[in-house]
Amino acid sequence: STQSTWGTLQGQRDVPLNELGARQAALCAARLLEETNSGAIPVIGLVASSDLTRSLCTAEAVHSALGCTLPIVQFPGLRERCLGSFEGRKWSDVMAVAGRAEGSLHEALDTVVANDVDGLTGVESREKLVVRMKESLSASINQVPEPTNGELPHVVIVSHGGALRCLLSALQCGAEPFAWRGHSLHNASITRARVMLHENAEITCQLLCYDDSDHLAGLQAADPRNC
Repeated sequence: STQSTWGTLQGQRDVPLNELGARQAALCAARLLEETNSGAIPVIGLVASSDLTRSLCTAEAVHSALGCTLPIVQFPGLRERCLGSFEGRKWSDVMAVAGRAEGSLHEALDTVVANDVDGLTGVESREKLVVRMKESLSASINQVPEPTNGELPHVVIVSHGGALRCLLSALQCGAEPFAWRGHSLHNASITRARVMLHENAEITCQLLCYDDSDHLAGLQAADPRNC
């Protein structure tokens, strides 16, 4: 989006993709199409997206390239973390209020939430974020059509970097869940996970790859640390 290139924290502000973002979305779509056509990944059965414009435009690029028969499913629960009064401001503003000289944005936001007993900042807690992300992930998977050849189709989830990192951290993906903890997700990068839904409504997953951005050919923003 436009604000991504300026280093502005977006949160749930509904800003559009700029030219760079649109090019990144197109390259992501082309990558998924190439892998589907080559058999590297199964057919994409469903594309689910946050309903924010910057996410939905990316989902539309993927959906159109892959020729999916089912419409894009939109979930408000896949939105980026709500940053309250920090939306439209800088990363450094959050760090200053949290009293932190270093560390991740979301750790700083957790500190802001913990200190904000009256909820004046309007920052969404990590717990509430993870609950809605998990609910949307489960709902997306449950809408995948039944397999026709014994192989369950893949689901493409188009969401936002900060929200996805908090979700993956909560699900503790892989044998070393925090090995990637300090690494942000680039716009239009691809992260793959094998997700399992259990009878008790719990979700577990195995992280297969994280922040694969080879297809972006140097088009990553200089600093991906935005929400």
